[in-house]
Amino acid sequence: MTCHNKSLSLYAVTDSRWIGKGTLAKQVEEAIQGGVTMVQIREKHLETSDFISLAKKVKKVTDK
Repeated sequence: MTCHNKSLSLYAVTDSRWIGKGTLAKQVEEAIQGGVTMVQIREKHLETSDFISLAKKVKKVTDK
C-alpha cells in the first residue's frame, strides 16, 4: 500500500476501552467525519477472532 503525505494528515489509533458508550465502529465513523484520514486498529486486549470481527465492522465504515 502506498500512502501519500496528504493521506496521513490526521492519524487515529483505536483503543475501545476508552470509548464508553457506543461502538468502536461508530467512534471511527465520527473520527472520519472530524477529519481522520488513517485509522489503526490497536486492540491488544482482544482475542484474534474478536479482533477480526471488530476489524471487519470498522472496515465497513472506512469503505464508505
